[in-house]
Amino acid sequence: MAELQIDRNVDFGNYDLTSGPSSTVTLQGANTFNGVQWPETAGSAGQVLQLQSTGVAAWTSSSAAYTRSIITAATATVSPGTTVVLVNRASGSTTVTLPSVAAAGNVKYTVADMSGAASATNVINVRAASGDTIMGQNQWQIEAAYNSITLITDGSSLWLLC
Repeated sequence: MAELQIDRNVDFGNYDLTSGPSSTVTLQGANTFNGVQWPETAGSAGQVLQLQSTGVAAWTSSSAAYTRSIITAATATVSPGTTVVLVNRASGSTTVTLPSVAAAGNVKYTVADMSGAASATNVINVRAASGDTIMGQNQWQIEAAYNSITLITDGSSLWLLC
């Protein structure tokens, strides 16, 4: 038997859990509730539930959540733990250097123009670390207001746009 603690009002289709600020759903048998198979044990500290495409919920490290950095300088190097980079500069070009593919791991990275100032003259240059490339190039550019790019790695030396 497993329990799922709900910390706010949640609607599970035909099951409306609105009895108060928190509720506990007790799962018995196959631990399936509304088509989702839930884990039989509680997660560890720092873990979150992630729903897989198979309909199975599994505990995973909370590193699956994003961490962000707001860039206001003309140049910045992204640390491997930062997965969302928001460029907040009113004018002037900015160069953001990604971590090496080897250090980045199996995580999506997003670089976005937060200020709305990106343009052909206020370019955000997203650079690959030495020895890596972005779609075969040393860098990729954001040249339009509020645009962003999202990248994943091949695990070797290549960043791919997605």
